[in-house]
Amino acid sequence: MPTLREFIDNDFAPFVESRFANKAKTLGYYRIGLKNLREFEPLANSLLDAISSQNAAKPDSPSPASTGKWKSCGGC
Repeated sequence: MPTLREFIDNDFAPFVESRFANKAKTLGYYRIGLKNLREFEPLANSLLDAISSQNAAKPDSPSPASTGKWKSCGGC
C-alpha cells in the first residue's frame, strides 16, 4: 500500500498532467493542491488505507492552513 505522497507522485499527478495539459487554470489548481498535500507531512506520509476523515486533520498536527503554508492558485 503506497503512502499518499507516493500515490500522488506515481499515479495521480501524472494523470492530472496528462489529462489537463491543455487547461492551464485547471492544471494550476491541481498542482497547487497536490503541492499542499505533499507538504503536510502527517497526511503525506500516511498509507492510503490508513487515511480517513477522522485522521486527515488531527488537532495535534498543525495544518498548512493554520501555519500559513497553504499556497493559493491566485484565482484559478
